[in-house]
Amino acid sequence: MRPVPMERDALKLHLPEREAQTQEDVNSRILRFPSEGADSPPPALTVEALAGDEVQMQQFLTRNYHLLCKKIFMSLDRFYSWLRNEGVFTIHDQQLIEDTYPIKLDKAGHLIDIITYNKGPKGFKAFMEVIEYEFPYVFAHIMGTTPSTPPPEYRGSINLEGPIERRSRAMWDQALVDIQDVTSRLTKEMIQKFKAVAERAQEAEHMTLQSLQQEIVTLKEEKVSLEALAANYLLERDEGCAACHKYQQMKDTSNVKVVELSQQVTQLQRELSRIKSESVTMTT
Repeated sequence: MRPVPMERDALKLHLPEREAQTQEDVNSRILRFPSEGADSPPPALTVEALAGDEVQMQQFLTRNYHLLCKKIFMSLDRFYSWLRNEGVFTIHDQQLIEDTYPIKLDKAGHLIDIITYNKGPKGFKAFMEVIEYEFPYVFAHIMGTTPSTPPPEYRGSINLEGPIERRSRAMWDQALVDIQDVTSRLTKEMIQKFKAVAERAQEAEHMTLQSLQQEIVTLKEEKVSLEALAANYLLERDEGCAACHKYQQMKDTSNVKVVELSQQVTQLQRELSRIKSESVTMTT
């Protein structure tokens, strides 16, 4: 079973309080290479002398903290391998760093913190050996001395590469990290864009469906209204036709009565004329 990683606050119980340092103390930890603007290399130092003085050792690592972090964060496995080989590190120490900090630069800083305050002279020597053999240009810069050749036991413990290969590997590792960062960033951006497009499409589809449904409801209402109007029109047409037919019947009946009355009037006129004729005859 893997040990439970210690929290950062719990680790501070074993390390001096570094957050309370002044800005000058923090700035003093930044050491640049000559190509990056440093005035001159430091005076020659020895690992043995620094390891024999705990205060000087801590000041040395503190002064070069940021430089070391920037140079070693891509090669932490080599430090783990040699420190465990020298009995300085345990698997728990390694898992503590790996499980607590997701960013490699933070892992490198925590490794230096543990070496500075928890592992003593032996841990410092083993750490500086990896710096000397893996990063000779860094070792020469911070120590002011020429690095030595790795011993056979170191070569047997760690698969070493030459300076050119190490530099090439570091460049490729950094390029790989950059590519992974860019790929991750582009992937996240594309996912966000796809989500945004999908959301807009879904909203548009939803709005379109709502609009179509509303239009269908409106058309149905208009259809019902038109059907009602058509029914009323047909009813009025039928009523009008019936009224016209009735009027025609009344007209025909009236015409018949007019003819009959005309005939009666003619007959009465004839009868009146006959009566007048008879009356004249009787008078004479």
